[in-house]
Amino acid sequence: NLSLKLTAKNYFLWRIQIVPFFRGQKLLSFVDGSKPCPPDPISINGHNDPQPNPTASIWKGEDQLLLSLLISPLSEDVIPVVVGLNISHAVWSALESAFASPSNTRVLHLHMQMQCNN
Repeated sequence: NLSLKLTAKNYFLWRIQIVPFFRGQKLLSFVDGSKPCPPDPISINGHNDPQPNPTASIWKGEDQLLLSLLISPLSEDVIPVVVGLNISHAVWSALESAFASPSNTRVLHLHMQMQCNN
């Protein structure tokens, strides 16, 4: 059960909770980018036109479920970091870029405070 919501201040605690879950479900390769989407469409012998790749379709479905799992524990102040991102690896990378560095976290927190005061 993933009970900790990600805020601008608790990235490392949130990551400690979520990485073992992804690893145990064999999903970490989606978020870390080591299992990219297979090519779609693909050329199949005997067909002149490229055909949909069923493997890509399965990957996209799994990734969307994972994307939902990644987004659901985000607090309202963190959601703007991932708006417009539509694959789990992109969300993961954006969160890591925004919060993994203590200095980045501090700058983002100050920026959010400034927005709230306006």
